[in-house]
Amino acid sequence: MNAWKCTIALAVFVTVGVPLCVAQTPPQETVITKLAHVECETLASSLNNLGYPVMTACVGPSSIIVQGPSDQVKLICDQLIPAWDVAEVAEDSEDVSIIRLTHQPSRMLMELIRAAVSGPKTRIAIDDANRLLVIRAGEAETEAVRQLLKEVDRPSQSFNIHLFVIRASVGNHNGKEASLPAGLKSVAHTLTENGFGDLDLLAPVMLTADEGQSFSQESALSSRDPVGYGDSLKISVAGTARLDSDEDLVQLKLRTEVTGEFRTEEDHLGETNFAIDTTLVAKIGSYVVLAAAPASTADGEAIAVAVKVTRN
Repeated sequence: MNAWKCTIALAVFVTVGVPLCVAQTPPQETVITKLAHVECETLASSLNNLGYPVMTACVGPSSIIVQGPSDQVKLICDQLIPAWDVAEVAEDSEDVSIIRLTHQPSRMLMELIRAAVSGPKTRIAIDDANRLLVIRAGEAETEAVRQLLKEVDRPSQSFNIHLFVIRASVGNHNGKEASLPAGLKSVAHTLTENGFGDLDLLAPVMLTADEGQSFSQESALSSRDPVGYGDSLKISVAGTARLDSDEDLVQLKLRTEVTGEFRTEEDHLGETNFAIDTTLVAKIGSYVVLAAAPASTADGEAIAVAVKVTRN
């Protein structure tokens, strides 16, 4: 049986050209980097403490040799050494923290940290492969980074955006009873209390959005009665949604446009354009009511938008 196995293994080796069960050595590289500020021995000691599979050695006090797998050498020479070799921090080279990231893309988090935590002694490097953030900073800045990561380095959320586009009138009401679904009773009450009447649901828009990612949707609405009166509208929705630090709230950036024609028996309003462009914080599961009326008329047609965000 053992001889048969060896024959098969040899046959595979001859055919494929790669021996079985032999580990492939990653490409190796040696780079010499000249230092401008930090002493080589101090830097080499700090790099060795990080545990990367490379060898470091000094060439005099101001040059360092880094040898090992090409990807690790590139990381150290392109990211880590520049974080140490800076005049402002050369005298404080032991103040280094390594934080492992768990959820969000490391480069996105690094940009957020750089925007939020800055200072002459703050240096940030990134290890994408191992999802590590290497920080050289004072104690206060490092703690600020840790607190920021508690808020942003968490699983991404997915949201359902429930958006209802409602046709209304401002000022001159016909006394028509609101024709909104029972679930929008609170929305109808809010609009009525604020001077809107003749409420009529034009279209519900439902979409799913991943946290921090842009969403958009367009839909067309065309309706005619037997006489030929009705609406021909295009509804566009776009924006982003992000969970607030209070996890019962969501930050919503929203733009809603309704363009087209309203037609009535008394009048032809022609081309119309209603737009709502806003940023708001909404409680998850509760409606937020937005409204817009044409700037050219005090009384007339209006569009209201009711939006509710739920977790997917």
